[in-house]
Amino acid sequence: MVWAPTAAGRRLDGAWWPGSLDASAELGALVPLVSEHLGGPVKRASANIDAWDPDQPRRLRVGDGLVRIGWFRTLDPATVTLGRRSDERVTLLVIPPSLDPATARRLLRRLSAASVWPDSPTSVLSGAWTGD
Repeated sequence: MVWAPTAAGRRLDGAWWPGSLDASAELGALVPLVSEHLGGPVKRASANIDAWDPDQPRRLRVGDGLVRIGWFRTLDPATVTLGRRSDERVTLLVIPPSLDPATARRLLRRLSAASVWPDSPTSVLSGAWTGD
């Protein structure tokens, strides 16, 4: 997991490389990281319904909290959003768990060092984004 540099108008707030497409396990591990970043507990998450395994919970117990999960076909399959309230949300690039580990680690390193992040998940995953 890497966070993008703070900048207004940015579409992606970070990048995440889950180990599988098991939404319960992967989001359960991600929520505490995002909660820490936001300074309080994540209450909602949204993901593309076709990008994850079929077992897609509507609610997920994480620690003492409950996270509501919305599943949508209209969301970019290469992103997830998580937030505390509607005005405190982050959008994360999801690096496919099937990606070659060396390639995924290299991509995360490039993103963590970049001062300007890509405009879209597609540009990152297609290799069109070269970083800076």
